[in-house]
Amino acid sequence: MLPLLFAIDQQLHKIISSFSSSTYLNPTNISQAYSAFMRGERVPPFSYVPFLQADDLLRSLDSIPNIEDHNFGLLLTHKIEQTRLLIRALRDRTAQAFHLLAQAQGWLPDEQLLKLRFSKQQPYPTRRNITAKQLRSYLKQALHQRGQLDWDVVFDSCMSARVLVQSAQKKIFIQKGARFYQNDLPRLVTHEIDVHALRSINGAKQPLRMFQTGLPTSILTEEGLAMLAEEKTNLLAKNTLADQTHLVWAIDQARHLGFRELYEQLKIRVGPRMSWVICLRIKRGLICPELPGVYAKDSVYLSGYVRVKNWLQNGGDIRHLYVGSVDISHPIEEWIAQGWITLQQCPVFWDQSYDS
Repeated sequence: MLPLLFAIDQQLHKIISSFSSSTYLNPTNISQAYSAFMRGERVPPFSYVPFLQADDLLRSLDSIPNIEDHNFGLLLTHKIEQTRLLIRALRDRTAQAFHLLAQAQGWLPDEQLLKLRFSKQQPYPTRRNITAKQLRSYLKQALHQRGQLDWDVVFDSCMSARVLVQSAQKKIFIQKGARFYQNDLPRLVTHEIDVHALRSINGAKQPLRMFQTGLPTSILTEEGLAMLAEEKTNLLAKNTLADQTHLVWAIDQARHLGFRELYEQLKIRVGPRMSWVICLRIKRGLICPELPGVYAKDSVYLSGYVRVKNWLQNGGDIRHLYVGSVDISHPIEEWIAQGWITLQQCPVFWDQSYDS
């Protein structure tokens, strides 16, 4: 059984490493679509790279056998299904395909999450005077200081996020032409390198490759832990949590509203610029953004923050979250005791405890 388990893991890793979801998820003409929308077009005319290899990838996934009488076999089966749903969503671009993906991943905000409120604070008067080129140099230096010479930092012009980690490719992507605050330099090292990259790097040292690319539902812990790391190092921007409540509200509303309707309602809450940014992020990928439908992944920041913070405050061991790209729901202590995985490097700022 074990040889088959490792073979399945390697086969799935090869498939996941063969494509970048952001290539097909993000519009290729964001600036032009924004200008058209601001001139009065009802919906931004987004264009996308067609996912031509989708059917071949789905056939490859279908050829992978199931091992449902082993715990890791069940996890692999779950990850295969989540990968299948992602590929279908990026191929079909329908609201239904994205809804099925969100359901499987646990991204749809629940009533408790929607009720969360955080006080709005006066932001620091500052300007975004750091260029993408300066950030790239800073991140590369941080990677080298940590001995990660096989990782790279590259520019990408088709991104809705300003910074993105692709663990399977060992790359950090920066939106070409983006500008950043001075505080973003250490904050992004903490968020992108000391959480996302390091969990992937540690996961690559475990027997199964899915610890590198992410076990099922690990994205909730991934992004929640990254926000908590910013908080732990006093780098979390003042209004991040308050802004996240508007984001999850918008995700919930987008299931029933088109782009223009959502934008106009959201603009009352957060202003025109942030309204555009949020609508872009949660309507991207959809072939008909003028209709109800949502890419709900961004709910994981706030939901993950709450879940992981509660877990740590209730005695969770931070070291367990650095064995790889795992979720707090996984029996990590049991896997360590069984010899499946081993503890790995953990950033010193955690001090092996969480007391914030």
